[in-house]
Amino acid sequence: MPAEKNVSEVLKELFRRGGLTRAVRRARLVVLWPQIAGPKLSRFTRARSFRDGVLYVDTTDSETAMHLSLQRERFLQAFAAAGNRELKDIRFVPGRIEAPEPEAAGLPAEADPQDVAALADSLAGLELPGEVARAALAAGEGIALTRTRLRSLGWTPCEVCTVLSEGPGLCLTCDRYSRESGTLRAAHQLQNNPAAAVAWLTPEQRSVAAWLARGSLHAQLLRLLPQVLADERLRPQLELLAANWLELKHGRPVAELPDSAWLELPAGVQRVLGRS
Repeated sequence: MPAEKNVSEVLKELFRRGGLTRAVRRARLVVLWPQIAGPKLSRFTRARSFRDGVLYVDTTDSETAMHLSLQRERFLQAFAAAGNRELKDIRFVPGRIEAPEPEAAGLPAEADPQDVAALADSLAGLELPGEVARAALAAGEGIALTRTRLRSLGWTPCEVCTVLSEGPGLCLTCDRYSRESGTLRAAHQLQNNPAAAVAWLTPEQRSVAAWLARGSLHAQLLRLLPQVLADERLRPQLELLAANWLELKHGRPVAELPDSAWLELPAGVQRVLGRS
């Protein structure tokens, strides 16, 4: 007589026959999302379903969806580390849930005027018709509020594109650009010629290359400064580095910049160049 099956074996068999095993695994992915996302991000998201290898996560708005999409690979790795091999992708769907209540989440109830003004300026640059502009501004108020709340949680603007991200420095996209060989090659060229075309880069990649070039020029300025103090003949080299740094920062020839722009240089460099 075969050994009697225990309860767990019977349930397992029932689940298998009823097609419930897969459903349980799918439900587990949905339930696991808050743990993977963490308490901060869980305030702005809710896992809705898992279908055909894709986890669908609802978010408060399009900007939150974009931020999270940039971090997709990190989330996938976290799920894999938790033993979930069925998950192939995560799609973030904007506008499907309400933003968290400020009282419960400890978040600002209204958007910072700075975020509203930035949004209004962006829309003004698009030159939209009146009614369209008003509708776009109304729709964008949710984005402005989300930016305010993310900043209250410690998110900071990317130093290149200003998109909010969890850590300081560069966002995930700009950080990826900063490590690409084409961007590094362009940064080297821009140090010596801020007007270089570097046509193989997209505008976004060029912005990262210019940021890298500015960082390198800033370091060169500080290294060269004591040498100039010891040897006045090196002063033109210091001035060229300073001019290139300013041109990259402002995106305009240094001759078109006001004298006040030179005050953005390190104090020691300003003094040596007679610009303080």
